[in-house]
Amino acid sequence: MIKVASLVNLLGYVIGGIGGIIYFKLFPCETGCAIRSNIFFNILMGALIGDLVFQLVKKFIIQKN
Repeated sequence: MIKVASLVNLLGYVIGGIGGIIYFKLFPCETGCAIRSNIFFNILMGALIGDLVFQLVKKFIIQKN
């Protein structure tokens, strides 16, 4: 059975990855920028940032209870 913590991580990765795709589509790279030029890098960075945010929110909720 999947633990709740694993679901929180997975949800953070998925939402962050979707955010990376949206960022890539809304702010395209018009010059030779290395970070925003590849959609896969944007998805990876979005997933990592999404997981980080979800981990912080999870810790804040646990501490509050």
